[in-house]
Amino acid sequence: MEELKGKVIRGRKVHFAHRRFYSIAKYARDNVRNNPDLAIVCLTYSFSTIEAFINESLCSRELFCGGRLSARERQIYDKSKRLVTGRDAHKVSTLKKYKTAKNIFSRQRFRPNSQPDQNFEVLRKLRNAVMHRAPEVIMSERVIGENGVTLSVEYPRPETQIKYLVSIGVLEAFDEADSWLYSIETTQFCEWCCRVALDVTNFFLNSLENGVYKDKIIEQMSLEIEG
Repeated sequence: MEELKGKVIRGRKVHFAHRRFYSIAKYARDNVRNNPDLAIVCLTYSFSTIEAFINESLCSRELFCGGRLSARERQIYDKSKRLVTGRDAHKVSTLKKYKTAKNIFSRQRFRPNSQPDQNFEVLRKLRNAVMHRAPEVIMSERVIGENGVTLSVEYPRPETQIKYLVSIGVLEAFDEADSWLYSIETTQFCEWCCRVALDVTNFFLNSLENGVYKDKIIEQMSLEIEG
């Protein structure tokens, strides 16, 4: 043992958060029936799952070694790391990261009218509507002697996204005379949030070329693997 004195032993311990966030989203989904407030938790943590997945997966090459990367894999790694850890990384929006990461992983451009991009955008805008929320001021106008009420809102709310979810059967209805938050307090909505997180992450992982890089990143990052 004497000859080992003075030698340096280095270690590395890394914690990923995206699976933990996904577990929180699933917990909220499974319990929203008895606690409707958990719908907001499911929404925000499903989005956080995707955001963390992008940040963490783009740097996950740091966690394994051995074997050579192909030119394509090296390009993915180098571009990814600059996006997440570069000088201006803190200024990059999640949407820009998503678009760039999609191009890196799949060589495809962002298409807002195709999946999984469309559902990601709906999820993102609903999450932003919660996190940057203005008060919902709903004004009504009724003319005496006539039927019907005219409604208007003082501040924007995500009506387009809510009506989209109604159109695809995720939500049953949207009562425009009440807060939109009440419309999302359902198990079906929470199931959709979790499914979007799973669909987005699977799309990214499955778009990679077959090889050691893909095998390792799926092992580390897939939401379908407990970790």
